Amino acid sequence: MSFEGCQVNNFQIIRQIGSGVYGLVFHVYDSVTKFEFAMKVILKSSIDSFLETYSKEESEERNLQLQQELINFFQQNQNQLNIPAVDLQSIKDLTPEQLSRIPQYNEIWMQLQVHSHKNVVTIYQVLESPVATFLIMDYYQTDLFNSIVNMKSFTNDSNLIKKVFLQICSAVKYCHEAGIYHCDIKPENVVLDSENNAYLCDFGLSTTTAHLSPNTNVGSTYYIAPEKILYFNDYTTQTAKLPTNTGDVWSLGILLINLICIRNPWLKAHQTEDKTFYHFVKEPRVLQKILPLSDDLYNLLVKVLQINPFKRISIDELMMEVRSIKSFTNDNGPLTIVPEYNEDIDDITMYYSTNVVTATQEKAENDYYNYLSEDDDDNEDEKREEEVEEAIIQSDCIKQPLVQHIEDVSLLYQSSKDINSCATLGDKTLDNEPNFKNAVNMMAYTGLSSDATICGSDTNDYPSLFHTEQKNSTSINDSEDIRLNMSST
Repeated sequence: MSFEGCQVNNFQIIRQIGSGVYGLVFHVYDSVTKFEFAMKVILKSSIDSFLETYSKEESEERNLQLQQELINFFQQNQNQLNIPAVDLQSIKDLTPEQLSRIPQYNEIWMQLQVHSHKNVVTIYQVLESPVATFLIMDYYQTDLFNSIVNMKSFTNDSNLIKKVFLQICSAVKYCHEAGIYHCDIKPENVVLDSENNAYLCDFGLSTTTAHLSPNTNVGSTYYIAPEKILYFNDYTTQTAKLPTNTGDVWSLGILLINLICIRNPWLKAHQTEDKTFYHFVKEPRVLQKILPLSDDLYNLLVKVLQINPFKRISIDELMMEVRSIKSFTNDNGPLTIVPEYNEDIDDITMYYSTNVVTATQEKAENDYYNYLSEDDDDNEDEKREEEVEEAIIQSDCIKQPLVQHIEDVSLLYQSSKDINSCATLGDKTLDNEPNFKNAVNMMAYTGLSSDATICGSDTNDYPSLFHTEQKNSTSINDSEDIRLNMSST
C-alpha cells in the first residue's frame, strides 16, 4: 500500500516508517517550515481491540487493515486532509476524568508533561479528524536498536555508551520527577540524531500511578521487571502495592546490557518459564558465565536487577556509578578499560544539541508556536488562546473547519456500539468542563468515528527484533541456551 501523494494540512507524506496494531508512523515534509517531522497516526477504530491479544500473523493482518482504512480516508478526500489542530496547553490541562472520555489523548498528555526535556521527543502539533488523531513530532533517522545491532555504533566506544545511557537515564529521571512512569523502556523506544544523542519516545504504556499491584503485566517481554510478570516473595503479600519507578530502573539495567554486550540475558524475567532467569535468581553470578561482564559492571547490575523492587538502586545512583565505572567487559577488548565520563549530570539534564537536525527542529517548534500568534508580549492566557484559535482557523497553510456543535465533537470519541447512550454527552457533561472544551473546541465535526481511539499498546504481542528463539536445553553450561543474540528475526 502506498501513501505517495497524500498530505495532511501542510505535511506531505514521504514514506511509512513504523506500524503497530493500533497505528502507523510516517516520515513527513512540512511545506511551510521546510523541515522534516515524524507523524504518528492513531486510528480510532482500534479502541475495541486495545485489550485483545494478537499473534504475529494477526498483528500483521491488523496493520494491513489500519493501512487500508487510512488510505480509504485519504481517497475520500482526494489525498488531501485539511483538519484542525488542538491547542497543546488545553490537552496538558485535561483531568483524568476528562482523559477517560478521549482515551487516545492519554499518551499525548503523558508526553506533553515531559517533552520539554531535551532528551524526550517533542510534540509540535496534534491534529484531529473523524478517523484518526495525528501527532506531529521530532523525526530522527535511526533508533537505538538499529544503532546497536546493525550499525554496531557502540561496539568499541565506551564514551558513547556512557553518553547515550546517561541521556536516557536523565530523561527517565525527569519523567519520574513529573510523576510519569514510562513502563516500556527499550532500544526501540529511543531514537538517535546524527550526533548520537538519545531521545525517549513512545509513551503509549506510560502511567501516573506511582504504585502498581503485583503481576500487572505492562511492558515489553524482554525488559519488563519480574514483579510485573510473576511475583512471589516472603517479604510482602500478593496484595501489596509495588513501586512503578523501579520497574523502569530494571528496564534500564537490561538496556545497559544491550549497549555493552549486544545481548539480552533472558527472554523473560519469569522464574518458571525462563531457565536463564531461574538460574540467575538462584545464583546471580550466572550473568558472568553467559556475558563478558567485568566485576565492576556485574556488581552494578546486581544492584539494578534486584528481584525485590524496593531494594533496587535509584536512577541517581545508577547514573553516578555508570559515569565513574572503569571497566565494562572482561574479554580484554575495547570496553575492558573505560574512562570516566566527565560531562556534568546537570549539563546532561539541560542538554542542547548543536547538530543541524535538532537545531532545525527547535526552529520548527518556535515557528509553529509563533506563526499561530504574533503577540509575543501578551501575558493574558485567555486572550492568547483566542488569538491562537483564530490564527489557526484563518491560516492559509492549515485550512481547518470550525466546530459548530460540541455535541458532534463529543460523538467523535464514542464507540459506535454505544451511540444511544452518548448522544447527549455534549449537552449534559462538556458544557461544565472548560478545560475539556478548550481541548476539543477546534476538532473536526465532519462525522462520527466508527470507534473511539485508544492509546498505548500491548507490546507483549510483538516479538522483539533483538531476539532469537531460546533453545530447549537443560544445561546451564550450554551458553547457547541462555545467551541471546540481538539479531533480527
